Amino acid sequence: MEKIKQFENSEYEELIGALVGDIFYEGAISNTTKIAIIRRYSEIILRKIFNIPETERMTIGGSRIKEAVKEKNNSFLSNAIDVLHTYGDENTHTEKTTLPTDDELSSVINALYDLLAYLFIDYFEKYRFGTDSNVMAVFSILPPDLRLKILSHLYENDKNNISIIDKYVLAILKSNSEEAALKWIDERKESLETLSVATKENDERTILQYGEELAELFFSKRPKNMYELCYNKVINVAEQIKKNGPLYKTFEEAKQLYVTKGILPEIKNEYIEFNSIMNFCYLGRKVIKKEYNINNYIVSEVRF
Repeated sequence: MEKIKQFENSEYEELIGALVGDIFYEGAISNTTKIAIIRRYSEIILRKIFNIPETERMTIGGSRIKEAVKEKNNSFLSNAIDVLHTYGDENTHTEKTTLPTDDELSSVINALYDLLAYLFIDYFEKYRFGTDSNVMAVFSILPPDLRLKILSHLYENDKNNISIIDKYVLAILKSNSEEAALKWIDERKESLETLSVATKENDERTILQYGEELAELFFSKRPKNMYELCYNKVINVAEQIKKNGPLYKTFEEAKQLYVTKGILPEIKNEYIEFNSIMNFCYLGRKVIKKEYNINNYIVSEVRF
């Protein structure tokens, strides 16, 4: 007869030690508890994405979410949910006796930020990126790592959108490095050289506002194409960062600027919806106050 495996205290020693420490003693939180907390936060984000009120029952692995995700038909979203669901289940139940590694925790945090990124991806599927300069200005107050996620996805679906490209190269610079941004630009040199730095509609508005002669003078001074604009901008902004340091890298460092400069007047639905997403992302974030002159981070250029 096959011997039935018995419960062994030693199998659960590490896990119970972590759980008891988290519950009863003040100190560091284990990766297990962090993942459990992240799962709960992710379910709140999913409620935001799918507009599910607190009165309705839902879980990350429930049928309600599965049906809603299927309807969205977005692999970026579904992949993030899969990671959060898998690791959340593994570290909630007691079949797994080992603690999650730091790499596993990083994967869960990355998936959580994918959910936050999807809030903006979904918004810009409704309101095309670049159509409102005020939204673009406030969008730039997001941490560069999050902007990079959003813009990477948007670029794959709208590669000729000059506003996406403009913001994307700066997100690469601020999230990674000057070398990474210049490499991205050089790898796409041929396609970027085919793109004007302004739309036909913008040029027509400039001519109407300033007259043809003055407009042509403006046009002659601006970069010839998106390759030139992106390359020059990365060089200039990288120099500013070397001189003044980064303006912000995290939500905490950016919140001061968001609270003072980032709330749009709610004069149209586009602004109301964007304010709601930005506010949600900054909920619970502490403020790290920084002394800076915002003018030191503005790139001067002629662009229409």
